[in-house]
Formats: sequence, structure tokens, C-alpha cells
Amino acid sequence: MNYRKIFAGVVFALFIGAYFLFYMQNKNSKLPPRILIAQNDAYSFYSEEDILKLSKNLSDKGFQDTEDFSKQPFVEKAVLIKALVGPAQINVYLQEPVLAFLTKGVYKLVDKSGEVFSEVPQYKIPNLPILNSDEFLIKKNRLKAVSVYLKLEKEGLLSRGSLSEVLIEDDLVFIFSGIKGRVLIQEKNFLEQIDRLSKVIKYLRFHGLEAQVLDARFGDRVVVSLKKNKVS
Repeated sequence: MNYRKIFAGVVFALFIGAYFLFYMQNKNSKLPPRILIAQNDAYSFYSEEDILKLSKNLSDKGFQDTEDFSKQPFVEKAVLIKALVGPAQINVYLQEPVLAFLTKGVYKLVDKSGEVFSEVPQYKIPNLPILNSDEFLIKKNRLKAVSVYLKLEKEGLLSRGSLSEVLIEDDLVFIFSGIKGRVLIQEKNFLEQIDRLSKVIKYLRFHGLEAQVLDARFGDRVVVSLKKNKVS
């Protein structure tokens, strides 16, 4: 058996295979990547119309860098998957909604960037706090509400889990389930405000008092307006 010929044949085959792979990768690098909206947990919150619109919008922009995708509305992140044969693929993962927005009798969802997306019937709304004012049509107001929401702990007395509604009067007003009265807080010194509010709420409960408003926006105290007892 001529081992030299066999060895030469194997080396030639490897060379041809390596050249083919190099050629395909070089060819594929010139092809635009395919864009796929990944079906993560957030996917189910977006309507089919929203998905199609987003896919077309991202394709039309002709992005190549995943960071460009991640800066777009509704996108949480993008992951590039290279292929030996065929174009590369970019998996786009959508942001989950953090709030729901009620305007003119219609419920929509809001992501952490303050963007408003899919309209949903009331019975399909996920367990999210409701932005209940047409003032939230203004994006900066939505962003302010989202910012406060994301600073809250996930569970507890004053938390994302207990926040049920956000209103706008002169400022943002927060309604927490299980807490009597409207709560006013601001982003500055947020954790200190939450700590003071928790102590005041526990004090009021211990003494059987009910508040109409709990305003923690002052430097070192909580201003409480007590609910007046009805005279029978």
C-alpha cells in the first residue's frame, strides 16, 4: 500500500475543505444577516401586528452590529449567530412590559424604556400597575413613573408587587394595594423615603388611623393627611 499517496490525498482533501469553508464564510460575511424575533417570555405580550412591524423596521435599517439593535425601542438585546453555510442570524429579544397604560378606555403596555406598544383587552392585562391618566401620553411622564417603579423592591409593603395604580395630579401619585391613602414619592433620596413611609404606615396601622395622603417628598419627614371620620 502506498502510504504517501494516501497521506497526500488526505492533505489535499483537508486543503479543499478548508478552502471551501473559508470561501463560504467570506461569501456569507457579505450577505445581510437574517433577523429573527426570539420567542422569549416577553414575546406573548406583543401582537402579531407589532411583531411584523418591528421585524420590517429592523430589517429596513440594515443593522449589522447587535448593539445597534439593542438601542431600538422594545428590544432588550440582540445576539449574533454565525453560520458556516448561509447568512448569519440575529436573534432579537423583546423587552417585557413593566406597566399598563389606560387611555380613552383602551389598555396598552409600556416597556422599561417608556415605549407604548400592544393594545390589550382588560381581561388579558398581565398583573401590572396601571398608568391611569392621559398625562401619560407624554413620554417623559411615563419615564418618570417607570423609573420609580424599577427602584421599588419586587415584594413588600411598598413594592412592585403591591403597586396597583399611578396617577398624575400636580405630581405622580402612587396607589399601593393594602395601604390606605395616596402616596407621593420622588426619585431623589428614594430609599430613604420608602424607609420613612414604611415606619409611618406601620405606626398608623398600630394606632388604627387611616391616611388620605402620605407625602414623603420632604427632606426628613412624611407629611400625613388623615382621613376624617364621618359624623353619623
